Amino acid sequence: MATTKTLFIYYMATSVRTEYAHSSKDVVVNSEEVEDVEEFVYLGATVNKEGGGSRAITNRMQKARGAFQRLGKVWATRGVGRRTKIRLFKTLVRPVLLYGCETWKIIKGDVSNASA
Repeated sequence: MATTKTLFIYYMATSVRTEYAHSSKDVVVNSEEVEDVEEFVYLGATVNKEGGGSRAITNRMQKARGAFQRLGKVWATRGVGRRTKIRLFKTLVRPVLLYGCETWKIIKGDVSNASA
């Protein structure tokens, strides 16, 4: 196990937890103060003090749009059948969109924005 990476992630998780606890005390681990951050990217997902929500959804939609656009030549090719294109979409684009969705905090405004 990579201890420096694990320690870094632990530090980041600790800094986020301090905000949820509404604690104004500094967190110290191994005699080092842990920085309090507004947001950070972890495994491609933006984690912020809100706990997910509209910013994370917008971020995933942008990444899925990029994945879809990178396959533009495939979508325009007449030699590739509709079934194959649908399978490619389900395999290559949809997972990019839905990555981390089980942790999103969804409100009514997010649902209307996603369906637009």
